[in-house]
Amino acid sequence: MKTCSSCQQELPLSLFYNSKVTSDGKGYRCKTCDGAARRAYHKKHPEKVRNKQRDNRRKWAYGLSKEDFEKLLKKQSGKCGICCVELDHSFGKHHKRNKLVVDHCHNTGKVRGLLCTMCNKGIGLLGDTEENVSKALVYLKSNTDTNIH
Repeated sequence: MKTCSSCQQELPLSLFYNSKVTSDGKGYRCKTCDGAARRAYHKKHPEKVRNKQRDNRRKWAYGLSKEDFEKLLKKQSGKCGICCVELDHSFGKHHKRNKLVVDHCHNTGKVRGLLCTMCNKGIGLLGDTEENVSKALVYLKSNTDTNIH
């Protein structure tokens, strides 16, 4: 049995989360109070929580630490690696034209850079291959003066 520091109720140890920092190996708040405290913190600090979640997602998905991401963003001057549009990395819809996305090789998982949504979709629709992107460039160059109308 243990007394919760929030609600002051004496409860079974199974109603406390495990903790490596306490002498008894259990947290100081019961699971119910801990959940309430977590929800209150999330409500009070939504931007901070979202930033942390985004940083954790980049680390998990791409192995990109917050520091590595910041270096990459600075290296690209906050602009898309292809079209050089100013990247928007605020929260919101992913279909915004200049929304920042992490571009990576789907075969190796290696991060190539930061792109806007449109450029990322463009190379993705071309199969993420140099050959197809080159063919598209040749096609565009060969048809610049063609006027079908």
